[in-house]
Amino acid sequence: MTNAPQTALVPATRDSRAIEPQNFGEMWRMAEAMYASRMFPAAQNPEQALAIMLKGRELGLPVMQALTEIFVIKGKIQLSASLMAGLILRSGAAEYFACVESTPERATYTTKRRGDPTGEKRLTYTFKDAQAAGLVKDDGGYRKHPAALLRARATTNLGRMVYPDVLAGCYTPDEIAEIVPEQISVRVDSPPLAPVAAPVVSEPAPLATSAARSEAALARAIAKIAAATTVPEVDEIERACSKFKRLAEVATACQKRREEIAAAALAAEEAEAAAEDEDECDEAAPSATAPIRDQHPRYDHD
Repeated sequence: MTNAPQTALVPATRDSRAIEPQNFGEMWRMAEAMYASRMFPAAQNPEQALAIMLKGRELGLPVMQALTEIFVIKGKIQLSASLMAGLILRSGAAEYFACVESTPERATYTTKRRGDPTGEKRLTYTFKDAQAAGLVKDDGGYRKHPAALLRARATTNLGRMVYPDVLAGCYTPDEIAEIVPEQISVRVDSPPLAPVAAPVVSEPAPLATSAARSEAALARAIAKIAAATTVPEVDEIERACSKFKRLAEVATACQKRREEIAAAALAAEEAEAAAEDEDECDEAAPSATAPIRDQHPRYDHD
């Protein structure tokens, strides 16, 4: 069976100097490194870092920009308002997208979409709008930084209204905080359903068999990785497993085996160097059985 090649994942970014992962295994290792750095509070674990990086790739963003401009809050991915405006302008769909008014009481943005026969669109978001939506808290952001938050809300509202194809599914943390509690309250206030007997499933075997096959395949791959003795051999196994559903576990095992192989090679080199040093010392030291006159020529009176 021919090993399937790994698909290149490099997106088109604005910065040609950005270091981008070439495949899923490299992306997972980068996600682990970025999480371990503790520089990106939005990523609470390597999985969240990976999700942020994947979302950034969809939007054509380099890894570092994605990790600083994309957030995971309450299990949902959000973008900053400035990033949304940047995506709109970078898409080329807008002739312009600009703030024409910004005060602690109101923010107004205006834009014109290329080819739109209806012309310019304008949207204003006011402090009263925020109050009506229940966003203004006694010690919240709208009290401390009203102008900035009004601009952010005006940006996202106008952006999704005029450019839904660019910002589909994109929300800011402020908007998610407003949406998610409403979804939760609907679930909590709904009356509990009457108990319903579980339906009898007549053919559960295929699912169990599929899960067992997947588990067995993963176990075989892990065993092959553990038995590998060279880094190229580990790389070949990882490429062969590129279509595994549990690729992250395979990538982690491969990386661990590479480190073990490198550590073993280093230990062997150090042992060989120590043995050579010992041999040199043995050759330089005088023999314990040599005659005294050979070791101390000055006592030779013959």
